[in-house]
Amino acid sequence: MTQKNLGKNIQTRVKNYIQYIIESRALYKPDEEEFLELLSQGLKDEIVSEVNGKIIATSAIFSTNFSQRASLNLAKFMKETFLAPEEILFNVSFPCLVYHSY
Repeated sequence: MTQKNLGKNIQTRVKNYIQYIIESRALYKPDEEEFLELLSQGLKDEIVSEVNGKIIATSAIFSTNFSQRASLNLAKFMKETFLAPEEILFNVSFPCLVYHSY
């Protein structure tokens, strides 16, 4: 990063992000992902839908504004994302719906 002449602010943010990801991954169990790879696509889809469906069901924004059917369909498309503390989730200059559930 120094060779590319990046500013100190971005260098610090990148270093903090990498440190956060490494610490987060230490808590993450890679065996779960390996286990899912052994299953058929149908079983994987059922597991993902059920796990994500439970997350959506506990979220007031989804349970009050969407039908159960819509929520179940949405659960199929949810993806896990690792975010660093203070990372921008929504940028006003680029308006779009961004929702992260923790």
